[in-house]
Amino acid sequence: MGIGLKHSRPYHPQTCGKVERFHQTLKRWLAKQPRASTIAALPKAHPRRLGLVVPAHYRVRRDRIDKAGKVTLRYKSQLRHLGVGRRYIGTRVLVLAADDHARVINDDGELLAEFTLDAAKTYQTQNRPGHGT
Repeated sequence: MGIGLKHSRPYHPQTCGKVERFHQTLKRWLAKQPRASTIAALPKAHPRRLGLVVPAHYRVRRDRIDKAGKVTLRYKSQLRHLGVGRRYIGTRVLVLAADDHARVINDDGELLAEFTLDAAKTYQTQNRPGHGT
């Protein structure tokens, strides 16, 4: 895409003058804004055009099942713990998320767990057939 990475020399902030100036201007502008009445997370903003369909929020995350049999995923700006199971401790997995649905699969493509994320809960339990989901 023609994008290159450039590093500036250490201890020479003047080489990053434009970025430093932008940060200063932004901080001053933000300081003059009214304080937020709450810090509760809000849903992401979307375009508001008649007939425009915004696709689901898809994410793919590589991780490893921790010692408690869980993997983490950020949902609605908060970290959620997905209980996959202790038998998978140390397994490398892919977490496939689409809005409030998440699937955890191993490197062979085997489905290990499936979740419907609940924003009111930090710890998420698996969808079980015949248990309401």
